[in-house]
Amino acid sequence: MISNEQRKVYEMMDLEMLTNLLLTADQRPDVQRAALSALSKRPPLQRNSKIILILEYVLKYPDRYNQDVMMSAIDILGTDPGPDATAAMLEILPRVLDSAMKKGDALKPEFRRYFYQTLITRQRETDMPVWKEMLPTLQPETLVAALLDPAAKPLRALEPLTLINRLPAQERRQALMSLFVGALQRMNLGLAGKALNLMLSPPHSAKRRRA
Repeated sequence: MISNEQRKVYEMMDLEMLTNLLLTADQRPDVQRAALSALSKRPPLQRNSKIILILEYVLKYPDRYNQDVMMSAIDILGTDPGPDATAAMLEILPRVLDSAMKKGDALKPEFRRYFYQTLITRQRETDMPVWKEMLPTLQPETLVAALLDPAAKPLRALEPLTLINRLPAQERRQALMSLFVGALQRMNLGLAGKALNLMLSPPHSAKRRRA
């Protein structure tokens, strides 16, 4: 256990020292909790890039880190009142989803779900311009993964299937095919049926031209 006096020592450490403690995978959980607590008290402009770096390491080497402890890094971004935290979470979202597709549950479902839930709560008025700017930039594979990852139910609020349906014709077709195949592989017949129905329907842009 970390004493109150020891916690004060962590709070006196500079950003680089705290970051190195958190990137060292074999650190004791109580040490990492104390380092995260100290990091959370730094100004957002100083700490957010470090939090993203830490999360990137967790995504890259999920088996090396105590993911239950590292969920506190998500909390730091989630409670940040500034829109930059929303932008940071949206930037890392594709990598979280990609991890689920390529590494299975190496990044635990609880960790992924908590990230998604926290991101969706970013709905302050100052967050809205960030969503408006960044949501249309999500790649087709990210939208597909948002539907295939069982932990990503919170992301349904973003209506990824609607966003896929609005893609340019070729990207739409490829994304729907990937979604159809992925849903079948996961025995999600309902989702596979939705993808198939959209594949057999004219693209969103074609409907608008006809109208």
